[in-house]
Amino acid sequence: MVSTAAAPTAIRTRQRVAAIVAHQRQEAERARLVRRLASALLQLLHIPSEEAALVAWLGNNDCRCNAEAARAWIKTELEDPELACSTFNVRILLAALMHRLQRRLFAIEDTLE
Repeated sequence: MVSTAAAPTAIRTRQRVAAIVAHQRQEAERARLVRRLASALLQLLHIPSEEAALVAWLGNNDCRCNAEAARAWIKTELEDPELACSTFNVRILLAALMHRLQRRLFAIEDTLE
């Protein structure tokens, strides 16, 4: 039996654990969304996910292929509050990301000419 003095501590501990679990669930859902968006984006733009052409332009030092670079870029883009509010509709979000990525790739292409 839990003493009355220990009960508030036990309740706070359960609340903290519940908050940690909820946060981990949100992070896992966000990671899953980012993976799905990256895969769809690369498919729509006919960019091979296993190649590394985009790594230098979109990714960070940890990226080894286009899929990883796209995921890193999407994570950064989702920090934009204007884009983040579109996460309730994946199709709108995907269209916005595709537009932004196309603009970015065209800008990169212009610098190479």
